[in-house]
Amino acid sequence: MSNFLTFDEGAHEYKFKGVIVPSVTQILQPLNDFSGIPPAILENKRQIGVAVHKACELYDDDDLDEESLTPIVADYFAAWKRFKTENEVVVEMSEQRIFHALHRYAGTLDRVLTLNGVRCVLDLKTSATLNPAVGLQLAAYDMALGVEKLKRFALQLKPNGLYKLQEYKDPKDYQVFTALLTLKNWRNQNEK
Repeated sequence: MSNFLTFDEGAHEYKFKGVIVPSVTQILQPLNDFSGIPPAILENKRQIGVAVHKACELYDDDDLDEESLTPIVADYFAAWKRFKTENEVVVEMSEQRIFHALHRYAGTLDRVLTLNGVRCVLDLKTSATLNPAVGLQLAAYDMALGVEKLKRFALQLKPNGLYKLQEYKDPKDYQVFTALLTLKNWRNQNEK
């Protein structure tokens, strides 16, 4: 099924069999108000996040030249490296595009892994705080995987090389995400 899913990075647009489907990020947009943050700062943080994600992915694939990292990316990356050293981590999936056939949404999950013997879905964050909406994001990825419910974690990578692991346990996260998806679909149908 994933052969039919495409992603246009520039437009941040997913298509399934040529039809645009909402992304997890777009569905969660009503919960994330960045209007008070200057666009240049948001773009800089976005670029750092993309670079850190890529560094972690390359490291997991044993293909990272650590000397090529900029100092700020290296500082965040050090937190991922520390996390993997301090825990038993087996990465099963990394930066995987997924699609939920019934609900018709798509996204790119950061990791499915076994953490200290427990299978989970994990999202890497370089943000200063962990927003409660991350629980909804992880629930969306978990639902799209279509397997048994996995434990859900965010790993906040900090620029000082430390990390914070946060578990999201609220079972209502699944319902809230589905409600936001319904709202997104309603808007798409009625705001044309």
